Amino acid sequence: MSETRLRATDELLSSIVGKVTKMRVIANEVMREIAELDRRGAAAEFGYKDLARVLRDAVRWDLREARQWVANASLLSSGMTPTGSELAPELPVTAAAAAEGVLSVEHVAALAKVMEQLPTEAEATMVDFAREHVPAAIPKFGEQLAYAFYQN
Repeated sequence: MSETRLRATDELLSSIVGKVTKMRVIANEVMREIAELDRRGAAAEFGYKDLARVLRDAVRWDLREARQWVANASLLSSGMTPTGSELAPELPVTAAAAAEGVLSVEHVAALAKVMEQLPTEAEATMVDFAREHVPAAIPKFGEQLAYAFYQN
């Protein structure tokens, strides 16, 4: 028998939540490394058309998934300009929450899409919502928030 059969149900659920949070932190680290590969021009260095194709072959992701990781990485990671000055993430509140492990890659993708239609000051509200809801709920809330912003 495995040790999981001996653990209390709430303890098992808590363990899962903790492990998923760790997985999300690692996913955030992967996105930062992807952004750095992109900044370095790794695709050309490896003889590829784009970084998504490098990742497809190296990690064995579908091209669609690889493209999503590259897109999310570009939104979340700060990098360095050629002059050495820091670039801020395009979605800094989202980036911070993703680094904490409270948002999944799917949350990030949904937030990025919704934020295309919202002013910058709406990001914190959207991230607060995303912290408590599944990614599929984000677009509808974004529509409601956009309505509220643009009605005033």
